[in-house]
Amino acid sequence: KMSTLIYFALRARAEPIRMTAKYLGINIKDEIIQMKDWPARKGDMPKGQLPVLKLPDGTLMPETVDIMLHIATHPDANPDCTLVSDGPSVDLLKESLSSPLALANPLLCFFSKEESNKKLTPWLEEIKPILSAHDTQLQSTDGKFFAGKNPGVGDIGLFHLVLHVEALSPKFFGGFSDKWSAWKASVAALSGIAEYLASRPKAGTGQTGTEHSILFLDSVDP
Repeated sequence: KMSTLIYFALRARAEPIRMTAKYLGINIKDEIIQMKDWPARKGDMPKGQLPVLKLPDGTLMPETVDIMLHIATHPDANPDCTLVSDGPSVDLLKESLSSPLALANPLLCFFSKEESNKKLTPWLEEIKPILSAHDTQLQSTDGKFFAGKNPGVGDIGLFHLVLHVEALSPKFFGGFSDKWSAWKASVAALSGIAEYLASRPKAGTGQTGTEHSILFLDSVDP
């Protein structure tokens, strides 16, 4: 039996979970909840939030970080695919899922395009020094990734965030370092992740994102 990831028909907080599972070769099913059905389902979910991972025994596990760490230590994970989940990598993952960086998720996937465009410029100004500091941090790592020679859960979390930022502002990372570009390319090329990015529902097709969101309306994928 496999676990089931319960989420809405959008990217946001489920994406790093899906990427982690694909990288490690863990098969999980998707259960998509439509927005109109969410009020009736919310009371069934721990903390009244999504994403939730339904384990084979029926246990419902909330929280993106906990779900990713559960998958990262799964006994069926591909032994050839190392994923670091030490303190610094978990901290980077948590930062990518917390304010202010995590506003990328509703800006792209949930808010109306009109509302997102009003919020976008001040938010980009707020996050620029944060991500610039991470670019500086990356220069001192012993390897291609923030976690070193092998990727960590934080690399996948930050990579997801970076893809959202680029979709919202394609030239945002223009002044970042060559190592930053190489890091992004290295995560994108990881086994399973490249295939997932190519196969997931495309932006602007009406298959992903809430009805009036940028993700739903605009072809912002590279």
